[in-house]
Amino acid sequence: MKRKLITTGILAGAILSYSSNILADTHKFPDVPKWAEQSVNYLVDKQVIIGYPDGTFGSNVTLDRASAATIITKALGIEIDPKAKPSFTDSQDHWGAPYIAAAEKAGIVNGEGNSIFNPSGKVTRAAMATMLVNAYKLQNTTHDNDQSKFEDLKGHWGEKYANILIDLNISNGTDNGWQPNRLITRAEAAQLTAKTDMLSREMNSELKEKDYTSTNTLLNQHQKLSGKVIEKTDDGLVVSGKTSSVYAIVSSPEVLKDIKIGDTVTIYAPMFISTIPGDPATAKYAIVQKENEENVLKKQYKMHTGSVINKTKETVQISSEDLTVTAVVSSEVLEDIQVGDTVTIYGASFMSNMASGELSAKAPIIEKLAK
Repeated sequence: MKRKLITTGILAGAILSYSSNILADTHKFPDVPKWAEQSVNYLVDKQVIIGYPDGTFGSNVTLDRASAATIITKALGIEIDPKAKPSFTDSQDHWGAPYIAAAEKAGIVNGEGNSIFNPSGKVTRAAMATMLVNAYKLQNTTHDNDQSKFEDLKGHWGEKYANILIDLNISNGTDNGWQPNRLITRAEAAQLTAKTDMLSREMNSELKEKDYTSTNTLLNQHQKLSGKVIEKTDDGLVVSGKTSSVYAIVSSPEVLKDIKIGDTVTIYAPMFISTIPGDPATAKYAIVQKENEENVLKKQYKMHTGSVINKTKETVQISSEDLTVTAVVSSEVLEDIQVGDTVTIYGASFMSNMASGELSAKAPIIEKLAK
């Protein structure tokens, strides 16, 4: 499972929408305190945790290490192999062995030395913070270890992990400090896990939207037409738009596999060439994007990244891994690009000049990378 690094600077604002996005209080456990109700319900709805047979949640029951590994791996949606065994000798036949194995593989948990995990051992607040930070790849950008808000965290082995949760407003501490060595209860563990998971999901959604917007901005270097697929051939599609239609020639057969007659798509191409009035225009080197599809540029075009070594009004040349790559594009695209910048040249293909060895991009799209 791929997970992006989440920094406190970006995620801090996402906590504001936590209450409004989380699911309603549909599960009523008589022993769950008001402050933990939403978090418990969130994890119950995700089938991460359940209550006890007597109808209680066990809010004040302290959490053991096997249960913590189980909760976190389930919250993350990590695929569990029921036959998997962790490397820890004391956990081979434990009920939580598959979850401990998954958590170990994902770098969420470590043993206590000598191949011991101690699955029945109780989890402290500092240990739970550490597991969550490791599980969700949280990063701290605002605190150093000597800036702890709580005196009882200063110099503690779990200080940096607790500080990350504090900076993200996942944890607010207690009236008596942060209490890193106190055993964590099921209600507290549910609160920390649910808030972390909600923030992670919200951030991932924002990143996907950002990637989608960025990709579409790059694609707009080509011409485009949106419409419904009315015909498929071995090498392309006929797409009918509101006022015109286009025959899009697609270089990769893989692109066509998941597209059906009637699908709504957007065709991007360097130009649409019309030769016979009334017939569809032809789009060579076409990129086909289904509704809300992401990363189509990287999926359908090849790419080279390197430093700009030469630039004219309508050409850019980069040095990439002992190769020289040239692209011919509009002056508007090159307006913000300077010699020394790092850019990626995407192309439907790259043709090699036999004499010079230089590569030339067909239907190029240029992306300037942040420094």
